[in-house]
Amino acid sequence: MQYLDELLKKLTLATGVGYSGDIKDVILQELQKYHIDASIEQDGSVYGYLKGQKDIGIMIACHIDEIGFMASSIDDAGRISISGVGGVDVRILPGQEVIV
Repeated sequence: MQYLDELLKKLTLATGVGYSGDIKDVILQELQKYHIDASIEQDGSVYGYLKGQKDIGIMIACHIDEIGFMASSIDDAGRISISGVGGVDVRILPGQEVIV
């Protein structure tokens, strides 16, 4: 369980809004740690290949992008007005930690 906690921490701390390279690198390193032939292709997707003993394969797919915000203005008091990037559910926003 500790491994999953650490992996979740790595994935959530990696920057993903507008640039998913950090998350792709984490995924790539994790796959390679288990000797899975993995690469980031031209389309930006991470692919991992693990040869089995039969012609049957398993595909694991996930969406890497994060929902984020864009600063639209900053007033004289330092308050930031934001615009959502992606489908933001405003009900989850109060009390959420943000990285500016």
